[in-house]
Amino acid sequence: MNWLAHYGVPLNEFSAAFERSRKDGWRLEWLQVFEDGGSARVNAVWAVNDGRSWEASYTVAAADLEDRFRQQVDRGLRLRCTGAYVNDGQIFFAALWDDAPSPGWRAHHNISLAHYQSHFDQLRAEGWALVHLNACAWGDDALFSTIWESGHHDSWASEHFLSDPEFQQRVVTAGVLGRQLTMACPYSVGGEARWAVIWGPRTLPFEARHGRSGADFRDDFEDLRLEGFRPLSIAGCATTGQGDRYTAVLVNDALPAGTWNTITDAIDTFLDNQTVPGLSLAMAYDGRLVFATTRGHADIDKREALRTRHRMRVASLSKPITSVAVHRLIESGRLALTDTVFGAAGILGTTYGTLSYSADQLNVTVEHLLTHTSGGWDYVGPGHPEDIDGMDDPMFTVKGDQTALIGQVLDTYPLRTPGSVYAYSNFGYCLLGRIIERKTGQSYSDAVQALVFRPIGAQGLTIAGNTKQDRQTDEVQYVGDGDDPYNLDVARMDAHGGWVSSAISMVRFGIHVSGDGDKLALLDAGQITSMMNGSAANSSYGHGWGVSMAGARNHFGGLKGTTTALESDPATLTTWAVLVNTRPSTKAAQDSLRDDLLTMMRGIAGASWPGHDFFEDDPRQPGIHERVEDPPVIFHPLPHDEKIDLEPPVILNPVGGQEHLVNKPRPNPFG
Repeated sequence: MNWLAHYGVPLNEFSAAFERSRKDGWRLEWLQVFEDGGSARVNAVWAVNDGRSWEASYTVAAADLEDRFRQQVDRGLRLRCTGAYVNDGQIFFAALWDDAPSPGWRAHHNISLAHYQSHFDQLRAEGWALVHLNACAWGDDALFSTIWESGHHDSWASEHFLSDPEFQQRVVTAGVLGRQLTMACPYSVGGEARWAVIWGPRTLPFEARHGRSGADFRDDFEDLRLEGFRPLSIAGCATTGQGDRYTAVLVNDALPAGTWNTITDAIDTFLDNQTVPGLSLAMAYDGRLVFATTRGHADIDKREALRTRHRMRVASLSKPITSVAVHRLIESGRLALTDTVFGAAGILGTTYGTLSYSADQLNVTVEHLLTHTSGGWDYVGPGHPEDIDGMDDPMFTVKGDQTALIGQVLDTYPLRTPGSVYAYSNFGYCLLGRIIERKTGQSYSDAVQALVFRPIGAQGLTIAGNTKQDRQTDEVQYVGDGDDPYNLDVARMDAHGGWVSSAISMVRFGIHVSGDGDKLALLDAGQITSMMNGSAANSSYGHGWGVSMAGARNHFGGLKGTTTALESDPATLTTWAVLVNTRPSTKAAQDSLRDDLLTMMRGIAGASWPGHDFFEDDPRQPGIHERVEDPPVIFHPLPHDEKIDLEPPVILNPVGGQEHLVNKPRPNPFG
């Protein structure tokens, strides 16, 4: 993404960020400075330098403003952004100039709240169009700065004294009115927040965030960035008792025409059909992360919004992870599909159980476990049409640690001839976890981190805890449907259902399995072919993946409080993951939720996708935003400490770009 943003950077620290960004090839597109507790903070938006000349000043004293203005106009530059701010009790100005072609323009400064409406009405009546607006609190008043361009445009509008509820209402109704927010500036009057805004014709999807704390704003930025939005403007103000608050206007010009509508229509249809507390999804195209978004809540009780950084139990999406780890061991020669599991010649030997192993148990191989064809240990109980052993799923009924669990199952659960029948088995993947441990000498979690996640740079995947108090950092709250998501021994399910992940990390895993696009492949072509092979008992389930004739692989997951899906499809070049923090209690409702998830994601997968890759972003790449959290209060004295004249002339640049200034007095802003 070809942008960079800074927000809330203390003024005395901004020069370093400014110089670094300029030297790295960025060009400033937006600049605003605001007062925060007697000092000042800077907000800036940058674009890739396109060769135009530009200059920015952000410590200009009011007494020097006119001279600075004359110098820049004499150089052939025009004003793009301007605004006053207060620092240590004095008024200063920030301004951004460039030499890009433009129509005639004019700029005005230090317009009081009482006089702003008449100023606005007069210039609009003369055919000028407002293109930039800034407001600065000054005691119980506000000082406005404006930039206008020649030519009357009926399609624009502006408001300058919106309350918080009014601002929200305007944004909600903007699309209906065919308008797009192009700029929003917060300011404070008498300790109350107000917004001055400019609207234009809606040409792109846009989003606005306002009155956000620094922490919330960073989350907003990251989530909107992953949807393809970039900031047009970032503005801040300090409100009484709330600290600094930020407002941003963002547009989405990263997604091809129609893709945003395809995505939002698919998600809206899903949410109309299904009631879920939170939904997180991520989409990769040709190995590139091109989109991620969330809806709803991570924690309903706290009304905490779900973010792309949030993680969920992925349930049976753990099985593909385990399968890839097993195939990594096979590829390195430490394991074979034909290796038996139990008995003196088996991988796990005679560690588990108290009875002699049956012939069927001795014949169970690694491949039988991978393909759910061990002959029993199925996930359903007596009376279910898929039950083959007359027993309940041991992972949810047998108590004790993994050693006690495996021993009791081997001693008491019947088994058919391995390879003769398909029976989806959570317990079989529990055994694969123990095989990984035996072959690596590490815990299952540590081994998978080393074999799978660290080589591809996947972070944040860990084994879940069992209780609400055991939740990991950024892990959501799960919502049951008449059941309790926290009465499960999820940690014991490690290899078949225990992982916690974000949707983005699951997609990262998915694209690296076979190395989509130019990504590192975890497995060679031979292991991919092997992994995709179904069994004689079920040709549509390979080694830890559901497989199709067209070469797509997928898996679904479900636990109390969790529904998940992961798919990689070479026909569409897409890999996607979707996570929901609930699961219906009935089989019919679970099937309906899964079907609607598939319909939504496959509809989104068919959209047109851009060429960016969010996986390639790092702190020095476009789209990364910076904010200094809780900086020390250090004031760096600025020049020009003389008393500020609050009645400077209005500065005009006449239509036609003449190289002289016309200074006109304005009414005393304070009467």
